[in-house]
Amino acid sequence: MDAKILTSLGLDRTLAEAEKRGVEFVHISGDLIDGYGVYRGQENNLKKNRAIDQIEILMSVLEKYNFWYISSTGNHDQSFCMRGGLDPLKYLESRMAQKGKKFTYLDSYEGNIVHYGIVFRLIHLQGAASRAASYKVQTYISRVFESNLNDVYLGGKCYNLRSIQAGHFHTTYALSMSGVTIIMPGNFQHDGDLEKRMGITGKTGGIFRELTIVGDKIAKEKLEFYNPWQEEG
Repeated sequence: MDAKILTSLGLDRTLAEAEKRGVEFVHISGDLIDGYGVYRGQENNLKKNRAIDQIEILMSVLEKYNFWYISSTGNHDQSFCMRGGLDPLKYLESRMAQKGKKFTYLDSYEGNIVHYGIVFRLIHLQGAASRAASYKVQTYISRVFESNLNDVYLGGKCYNLRSIQAGHFHTTYALSMSGVTIIMPGNFQHDGDLEKRMGITGKTGGIFRELTIVGDKIAKEKLEFYNPWQEEG
């Protein structure tokens, strides 16, 4: 099947909108691809089983735009590594470089990025509790981040953490804790583009963030929940 047909339509639409808005950086908090064997019976839902094939499908969208992509990893991405296979995101980083595109892989479930004096933390939440229907998202995040709302030391300089982007839930959510904005951007793929459920599937859309940074501080922040299918009604 032609990889051009198996593109993530929601992701493509969202990146096209981001390009119109002058976005510079695209932060990705893991689970870029569907993975393999993440949950029981997943192999029966996949349209592409190999890591390379899944990455090539994703890359057919990412390479169309000139953003600087920065990504942590997720359990779906790492599912191939757990079976002794290649790290799909290292492969993606290499392939994007060959195309002259900027893709930085943090090679971790958690990492810090500095833009204009502000630290942005990418983290991929893990654990069975995060998947339990009775476990509220806000409660889980509060417990995870209770010990992480602190100063960050990078390159011998102290930064005040003010932004956390979390992955793993595959839903769109935002809250503020102790002056720190915590968001989960959701996902941008039509149901059935790559597989039937989980992974990066779903029609939850995402979040656009517009920040005004003055003197190493976020002076103003605007969050917009964006639905890439809104034109369809």
